[in-house]
Amino acid sequence: MIVLGINAGITKKGRPLNDGGAALIVNGKIACAIQEERLTRVKYDSGFEKSIKYVCDTAKVEFSEIDKVIVTSCIDGIWSKKEAMEILKLKEKYGFSEEKVEVISHHLSHAYNGFISSGFDESLICVIDNTGNKLTEEKTDVWDAGFERNSYYHAFWKDGKPILKLIEREANTSDKIGYGEAYRYFTHYFGWDSYKHAGKTMGLAPYGNPNAFKGIKLFEKKENEEVCLLGSKHSFPEEELKDFFKKNDINLPRKLYKNELVKQYYADMAYFLQKEFEKSFLRRILGLKKKYNFKNIVISGGVALNCVVNGLLFNHFKKMYVPSAPGDEGQSLGNAFYGYYNYIKNEIPKQLTNSFYGKGYEFSDWEDYAKEKKLKITKIKNIEKKVAKLLTKKNIIGWYQGNSEFGARALGHRSIIADPRFDFMKERINSQIKFREPFRPFAPSFLEQYQEDYFENKNIKSYFMSFAFPVKSKMQRFVPAITHVDGTARLQTVSEDSDKKYHKLITEFYNLTKIPCILNTSFNLNDEPIVETPINAINTFLKCHMDYLVINDYLIEKPSRQDKDEYLVEVIIKKGDKYMITKKDDSQESLVIEEDVLPNETIPHAVVRSVQEALRTSVFIKARVFEDLYPEKDKIIHKIYFIVEPREDIFIPNKKIISNYSWKNLDELNNKKYFTKLPIFVKNFIKSLL
Repeated sequence: MIVLGINAGITKKGRPLNDGGAALIVNGKIACAIQEERLTRVKYDSGFEKSIKYVCDTAKVEFSEIDKVIVTSCIDGIWSKKEAMEILKLKEKYGFSEEKVEVISHHLSHAYNGFISSGFDESLICVIDNTGNKLTEEKTDVWDAGFERNSYYHAFWKDGKPILKLIEREANTSDKIGYGEAYRYFTHYFGWDSYKHAGKTMGLAPYGNPNAFKGIKLFEKKENEEVCLLGSKHSFPEEELKDFFKKNDINLPRKLYKNELVKQYYADMAYFLQKEFEKSFLRRILGLKKKYNFKNIVISGGVALNCVVNGLLFNHFKKMYVPSAPGDEGQSLGNAFYGYYNYIKNEIPKQLTNSFYGKGYEFSDWEDYAKEKKLKITKIKNIEKKVAKLLTKKNIIGWYQGNSEFGARALGHRSIIADPRFDFMKERINSQIKFREPFRPFAPSFLEQYQEDYFENKNIKSYFMSFAFPVKSKMQRFVPAITHVDGTARLQTVSEDSDKKYHKLITEFYNLTKIPCILNTSFNLNDEPIVETPINAINTFLKCHMDYLVINDYLIEKPSRQDKDEYLVEVIIKKGDKYMITKKDDSQESLVIEEDVLPNETIPHAVVRSVQEALRTSVFIKARVFEDLYPEKDKIIHKIYFIVEPREDIFIPNKKIISNYSWKNLDELNNKKYFTKLPIFVKNFIKSLL
């Protein structure tokens, strides 16, 4: 039996949503699954036109051979078959008859994705989402309705088929919002794109002050549910947040602009949100455990990507599982699972421990392109040993292997990897590779047999980076680059069974360093999808300051950097909380950056990061000259000159670029002794970058 799962990613009225894609199951096996964004190269893209062709071509399946097509939508009520046929043009474009098509609820799809992947015989299934299907009719606009928010299922197997019974639901009326929507309100306030960037809010939270909003409740238990105390005006999150805090005698600062970097107050807000969510969610889930006597738990839906709360729940159940693609990117697979297991009797499937459901590519697919870009290509017999050695020399490497991962996390097939022993790796990758916010943490890929030496938790299985666990305090100094500011790490378990080649790479690194993990982050730049093809990987490699690229067994190096333009950057550090960077050479394009300094960030580090962010590329420091301290109208403290070398294909913006950063220790900026020591530290800092 061949089943196609589709996440429509569009409403009845043609409004594009997010995370479109397709998945194909052939006789009970996942033949292929892909997110639309990987193919269109548009982050969170909707639709499935490219992905449906991709999965069928990869599996060598014709549209006419498909037996079942399972569809889900979002925001609308559950479509009828006729609506699905008309909206998605399933007959006209693909030849599917109405008899083959079935439409299921958004949350049921999430539940199937989690339960079938888990391999459990029985479990509590928690689907925690921002918005699923509409449950009640709207009064004024589409958002003035009740939606699937938090749904709880009892899942078990009977007569060879999975049975998923909805046992409880909350926040499903128009006057209430759920955990995902609350997270969206705050994320929007921080200047990011609603729930899509909720992970940034989670990463920012540990920098907050625990006492900033002490005594204020965001959620409270009322009768049989957890109720969010925020209002439910979806289109006015800023207004709702201000009203909520005003009721608690707090006047919020303004909402941040898009891409404006956050100050301390907003980190305090993020901390408050995360901690209130943790308390409420644990209270709710442990209440369900006690009420129904559940031993196992599966969490699915977009909020399941909150690895921090997952880690807190881990020890409360006998078994716990989060699928590789718990958000809407996993809807297509949940649909395909439903279409197969709901109609064919089966034994309980084994738990999925990898997510490599995409296609692999051959040398011939990218050889000519790499040569056109004048890249040096070398086939290495033992590529894992070679790369492990390169990592120990502080190189940052693009690691591209085999079939692509399905889901939001890179798990060793489309990854950027580095040595976790050096704290500066965090800053270097964020600023020179990913071009993203400096507070964003990185995950370790860990050899399974050594996890308990480093983490407080026991019997850890975290194959998809679904859990953040406390790193033992005595071990944090050995792996600072993957230890977040709160002492936790978002763990990826790597076993020989889950990924033989990646396991071998980390083993080779362990043999050299006695550290059983490497730093792993997704192979993409900020606001771009993870790379899918080798050509995607090569283009990303060329856009950033990555040292090497590895595609399967080939080591790829950039051509030597010669005859590049240079320009001089003048940095003026003022006596307040700002500094300014200007171009010294008036003959070139203008570049003006006015910045604050980040918490715990040195002036030279801030300068390098600022120029990198402005150019959206790597900045190579070639020389530096420092002038002595001198007063000038009691404003200027210090000037630093950098000669920096941009990539030849980079456009230097001819406009003023303004961002704001916060600095906790303003007194240090006014301390003359601090600046007297600055050149020595700058020298050491730049040496560590090169």
